[in-house]
Amino acid sequence: MNKNNISVFISYSHEDKSIVKQICSELDLLNIPFFLDEKDIDWGQTITSKVETGIRSCTHLLVIISPASFKSQWVSYEIGIAKGLGLNILPFLTHVSQESFPFIRDFRYTNKIEDVRAFFKKYASDKNTLQFNPKPYSIQDYEINEVYLMFGNHTSQIEIDARYVHQPIDLPEDLSKIYSFLAGQAEVNVKTTGAQYFNGPNTRLIRFTEENTFQSPGGKEQKGATLELGPVSWENYTVLNDFLDYKLESGKSIREEYADPETLYMNDRDLRWCKLSNILGLAIIPITKDGFGLIQKRNPRGVSSEGDRLTSGIAENIHRYLDEASSQNLSERLNELDLPSEVNKSGKVDENYKPKGVPSPILTAQRGLWEEISEELYHITNPESYKFLNIGFELTKFHPMLFGIVELNIDKNEVEKLRKSSPGRDHSEFLDIYYLPLDLHNQETSKILFDKKRWISAGLASFITAVHYWSRKEYAY
Repeated sequence: MNKNNISVFISYSHEDKSIVKQICSELDLLNIPFFLDEKDIDWGQTITSKVETGIRSCTHLLVIISPASFKSQWVSYEIGIAKGLGLNILPFLTHVSQESFPFIRDFRYTNKIEDVRAFFKKYASDKNTLQFNPKPYSIQDYEINEVYLMFGNHTSQIEIDARYVHQPIDLPEDLSKIYSFLAGQAEVNVKTTGAQYFNGPNTRLIRFTEENTFQSPGGKEQKGATLELGPVSWENYTVLNDFLDYKLESGKSIREEYADPETLYMNDRDLRWCKLSNILGLAIIPITKDGFGLIQKRNPRGVSSEGDRLTSGIAENIHRYLDEASSQNLSERLNELDLPSEVNKSGKVDENYKPKGVPSPILTAQRGLWEEISEELYHITNPESYKFLNIGFELTKFHPMLFGIVELNIDKNEVEKLRKSSPGRDHSEFLDIYYLPLDLHNQETSKILFDKKRWISAGLASFITAVHYWSRKEYAY
């Protein structure tokens, strides 16, 4: 429930949709209910009566004041109704001065998204809000509060080293009691969508250190991280991270008991305190030579989690067998490259597989290119083109992530030719691949980037990282 029964009517000209989307994202994140014409007025309904009813049902009118507002009869009309009803009016100015709009001269205004966020934090619902994330993924004034930045700066490569400890998850008693029931429920949920469900041998992050950080010959500090990895199964993740709002015997939800962001912020290098799966996912954006980032739309019938949404072009979990490397060289693949589904069917390994070497994030990223983008592109891409840039934590599903890019060194058209002539080995997990310019000034990029509901949070964070990386690279040239 909303603490103070606050609700917001958003008054704007449709020419200002981009800023409205940012504001709506902030309100969604804070669980603040709002009225927006595109969302709340259906085909065939009378606009005037719906607008009047909408304003009367709200406590605040947030009005976007811009050059387009001068030409909009609806904005003046809605301000007039709100003033007559005594609603609180919140002017948000963009590309215009307060003095040039007589209706709001007596009101204090803002022109910053962070002011919107700060104002509505006071009224935010206590449950499931992420407004206190001290290090969100961000670009300009746009923030992804659902993902916490633990290590990295988006632009400098992180040298990754890894160690493996075969230490299975030790479940607390209250989670053990409900585990079998939730595992059964997960299978039922998957069957209703028709998605594949493989209980594969995945990998979790136990903790990481900066032992691998060193100073380059030129005197510049080279960021590095040593990951301590352990075993986890896909079932572990599905049960422990897909049912976070399930109530325990105590009356608390799994999220309330075991997914505390504040504990994470204070202990973000060592995750042994967290009793959930801590599965380590990879979100990698392939980058073309002419400045496009590859993203994919997930197939709800091809994946058992978060289908029909946008994410990074490479979205993988670390497979303990398929991504097993020599402990001396994380780029040396010990086992034949294959599809997880085929390995599962063959009976070679199961969720209890104990690697002789080390599960390698580098090999996971390479396998993702091979599986999801193009087999030939995998073969011609230099291993040094794969770069990890951040270690983050996805707060909605509550698990760690590795973010990065792979520079394909050919342009968009050449990539598309290879995708058609030599497609990735597994097309089942996505519906389509899109090429999005790594430029915030591009209209298409801006439109898709700011539509947060279309994205898996980690995928959106990965694209923001890729934009940062590309911008820095372009500036260097």
